[in-house]
Amino acid sequence: MTPSRYVGELRLNMAKNLMQNNPELRVKDVAELVGFTDYFYFRRVFKSHEGVTPSQYIKSISNTGSAPKTE
Repeated sequence: MTPSRYVGELRLNMAKNLMQNNPELRVKDVAELVGFTDYFYFRRVFKSHEGVTPSQYIKSISNTGSAPKTE
């Protein structure tokens, strides 16, 4: 794994953790907190990695009480 890929995955894991533990945070704020300055880029990277958008991820957490299973 390359260093940039490691950092990217670390950021996404931090974002998922923030969304799970702080449902009151807006997705844009989560993106900024984990180091993404462009919300739309964050959304694209998140969807590419998780298979769902950040908003869909949050919705699935609130509906099921746990994070969705990802590939």
